[in-house]
Amino acid sequence: MKKVLCVGLLLTAFLLALSACDQGRGNSIDAEETTQESFVTEATENSANSTTSESTGEAKSGVDWSGITENGVDEDIVFQNLDIGVLEEIAQKLQNRVKEAGIAEVEDPAFTLEGKWYSFMFDSEAYKEVVALGEKAMLPLFWILYKSPNAGLYEYTCASALAELSEVYFGDEAAFSDWKDSRDFLEQFIKRIAEENRT
Repeated sequence: MKKVLCVGLLLTAFLLALSACDQGRGNSIDAEETTQESFVTEATENSANSTTSESTGEAKSGVDWSGITENGVDEDIVFQNLDIGVLEEIAQKLQNRVKEAGIAEVEDPAFTLEGKWYSFMFDSEAYKEVVALGEKAMLPLFWILYKSPNAGLYEYTCASALAELSEVYFGDEAAFSDWKDSRDFLEQFIKRIAEENRT
């Protein structure tokens, strides 16, 4: 409950700042969406140019994390194992929901202050459908977080989905229970995968 309250306060501050930025320089949600759309377009174009190769490492339960080692992330290996169709599906579902959250915030100022955004995002069909993809959503969610220059609501939602799926994957409900934002989560996740790959 304490974590939810802290996260709620952080996101409240973020969404208020986002609203202020929207008034000053146009719709920042559209700007973030453009960044994410260009990222998905880049991934799709790269997939058309890349050749399919066999996995370079042993996959655990169907997810190949061999591109993550204690030396860092080998983007080429991660990208070769990436399902672009799943990536596009996740991006579309969650970006649309974030856009709807922006509209809801404008229509209802209490949306953010009263924490309504939390159930709006995490009880939504879009979020549930992403989590229902199971392990095949893990690498695309990781890639979105890894490539995104932002740490907004979209990234927070992706990190939450990956954390939820990771509990099942690692069989450890406390694996990613303590993180302050999507960047913090990503650092913990990379470290955990690198440790797993070392053994």
